[in-house]
Amino acid sequence: MRRWMSFTLIELLVVIAIIAILAALLLPALASAKDSARKIYCINNCKQIGTLTYVYSDNYGSLMPGRRLNPGPNTLTDGWCQLLVENKPSDLFFCPSDTSTPEKTQAGRLLYGQISYGYNSHMLGGQNQDGDDGPVTWMVDAWSAPYNTYDKAAQIDKIKKPSLTILATETAAQWNTGLLFGYYHVYPWCDLDNPAPYGRHRFACVVTWMDGHVDAIVARTSGQFYAADKLTGPWTRAPGNDMYWDRE
Repeated sequence: MRRWMSFTLIELLVVIAIIAILAALLLPALASAKDSARKIYCINNCKQIGTLTYVYSDNYGSLMPGRRLNPGPNTLTDGWCQLLVENKPSDLFFCPSDTSTPEKTQAGRLLYGQISYGYNSHMLGGQNQDGDDGPVTWMVDAWSAPYNTYDKAAQIDKIKKPSLTILATETAAQWNTGLLFGYYHVYPWCDLDNPAPYGRHRFACVVTWMDGHVDAIVARTSGQFYAADKLTGPWTRAPGNDMYWDRE
């Protein structure tokens, strides 16, 4: 008589338990690998943004892209990101970890400035395309650090310390509402009513510097990006009393 081999209930439960344990061990590693891949993709985006900025500057007499906005509620038909790609929609400005932005289509996000990366426009791009705002100075109470804005875009070859000057960062707006969607420019002072640096990669915020190099700064909240233990000093001031945001 043929005898059929079969698992007992206990043996099945043991096998299921082993599979569950292996899954619990492997899933975090897979999630970490997936996040690392997204971070690498984001870093590549930022490197290309740096390259395109130099290409733009070379084509326009060494000038940086202006902080240009056509009339309308945050419409960006001539925004800095569109200037870099000649008004052609591109996935270059969208981090794969940026999933909280309300506008789901790239065209809609470009139109309303809800891209993943914020341009240091106050320092590099000038106030507006007409150049009639004039220079303005803010004083930040926490460090009494001045920030200058300019009525004209910077000339890339006149930036004194490009390796210490921020070109763009990952950014998020509307901190106080909890939406945290990407935004097209970033403020050089910590104001949670306005766009500020945002770490999407396990609290790491990818930063593009004016010399073209890219790195990631880790902080748990936006305010910590301006704290003294980041970038070997506040984002307001470098150890030599330079300001990371200011083109001079």
